[in-house]
Amino acid sequence: MRRMPSMLKYIKGFTEPEIIYERYAMVKKNLLTIAFLSYLIFCFGCVSKDASSLDGKNLPGRVNRQISPYTAIIFQDKNNVCAIDSKGKIFACTQEGQSVADVFQKAVDICKNGGEIRIKAGEYRLDKSVIVDYPCTISGEGRGTVLVPPANEFALRVMRTQRSPVLSDWVWGTKKEQIPKGLYNTCAIRLYDVHVRSLAIMGYGQGKGIYLNELTECCFADLWIHVTNDGAALYLDSTVMESEFHNIHCYNNGSVANKEATIVIASSQSPAGPHNNLHFDKVYVLLPAYIGLEIGTDTGDYHPRLVYFTQSFFHSWWPEEFLALAPYDQIYVHKGDPLTGLTITESRFTVPADNKSSIHLGEKTCAQVANCIFTGKCSITADTGSTLIAANNIFKGPIAIQAEKANTIIEGNAFFSGPNSIKIEQPKNSVLQGNMFPK
Repeated sequence: MRRMPSMLKYIKGFTEPEIIYERYAMVKKNLLTIAFLSYLIFCFGCVSKDASSLDGKNLPGRVNRQISPYTAIIFQDKNNVCAIDSKGKIFACTQEGQSVADVFQKAVDICKNGGEIRIKAGEYRLDKSVIVDYPCTISGEGRGTVLVPPANEFALRVMRTQRSPVLSDWVWGTKKEQIPKGLYNTCAIRLYDVHVRSLAIMGYGQGKGIYLNELTECCFADLWIHVTNDGAALYLDSTVMESEFHNIHCYNNGSVANKEATIVIASSQSPAGPHNNLHFDKVYVLLPAYIGLEIGTDTGDYHPRLVYFTQSFFHSWWPEEFLALAPYDQIYVHKGDPLTGLTITESRFTVPADNKSSIHLGEKTCAQVANCIFTGKCSITADTGSTLIAANNIFKGPIAIQAEKANTIIEGNAFFSGPNSIKIEQPKNSVLQGNMFPK
């Protein structure tokens, strides 16, 4: 009996082998799709299980514990603030009766060997200062991460404590027995390698910003510190060295009642010596409630040296609008090293108060000021025995430099109010050359 030829090879112009291949490809595609969906369901189930039943406590949080890139993450979950470690385990939470500051502190505590604490966006109200005494990085999500300090206290205290590793351990290690004791002790008094970046501190009319003590090789960057009217945005207490401050916005900080400036670089009581090699760039001190920057205090015998400000901006309250807040210098060098004090370059100063100055050098202090722009009634005042080097600046106010009994080098500046804007009583101690008076 003659067999009929298969009709499959005539369907839609395909031969039988072609139809079989098409069916195979379709089945293979469906199997791969099913396998992929099954994998996603499995992963989702694992993440949900980890997040919902950590330690069997059913604490909040939905983080894949296998991929967390930080030593600790602090985040808000409804009304609670919690912290998870790099494995996704919640180890601190206000739901467990801890305060917000305690959650932060426990995150610092696990950074004994270094690490990074990431603070997610949100507002975190602290009931006490957080002590940062390990080498670590604390980073936020820009101005979306807001720390609110307690009244009359700092949000963060970055400082050496008894448990802190110190620079001698890092630098000398096993060779410490061969190092002169004085040099070893100098390094041993300082905590190192702390970074605070990309977050905001909002005082809402109270509190203070960041306190620093016995540090070296640290960096503070991309910070917004506003309305801390109990005191400073930044307070450098004793022997901070070789550290940097970048892109810091200070708005309406400082306290008249507590006599605390927006930025304080205090004199040191420590035998390890004064603050030195401090670099500030793109620091904006706007509408300070007291002095904008005070260098040197009566709290110690070792006065700051080698302090650098560049590309920064100091702007006071408008005197005609806020008379009660006007009468303070923008920068006051109260005490400082007489030879290697303050250097300011490429910066701008606007609207100092009546009878006050943009930069005021106290007795026997020193400053170099170059390539800056000054507007307002009085720009620079130098007291008896101080040393001022002013070069290549632009002065637009009626009193540019007031240095009756100071040592001065005034060279290459432009004085738009004429030669009478320079007041020098003892020219034998001064060099005045190469300036121009466009008026």
